[in-house]
Amino acid sequence: TSALTDEEKAQEALFEQAKSLCTNPSQKAVVTAVRAEYHLSQGRAVLAAKYFAQCPPALEPFADTAVRLALTNLGIDSRHAYSTTLGREALKSNLPLITYLADKM
Repeated sequence: TSALTDEEKAQEALFEQAKSLCTNPSQKAVVTAVRAEYHLSQGRAVLAAKYFAQCPPALEPFADTAVRLALTNLGIDSRHAYSTTLGREALKSNLPLITYLADKM
């Protein structure tokens, strides 16, 4: 796993700040889901998978998220699975899916 750059650390601090302003678990869950999507869009699929695993099923249903992380490896090119080229490249490995499943279980 590569270390985060200063810019990425600053973004992480903003997510932590947003989470600290939340007044209930639902709000924190939304921040976590957005954080997961952000990391996926930046090509950090393993880190994204860790955050997806923390999301409640109402935001990130287990089956949908697991399939989404596996689509590229199954040869299926889906815009739903990723929003950027970095996200698509990051999902060419099985490691994000394995991380998600391990953290979720």
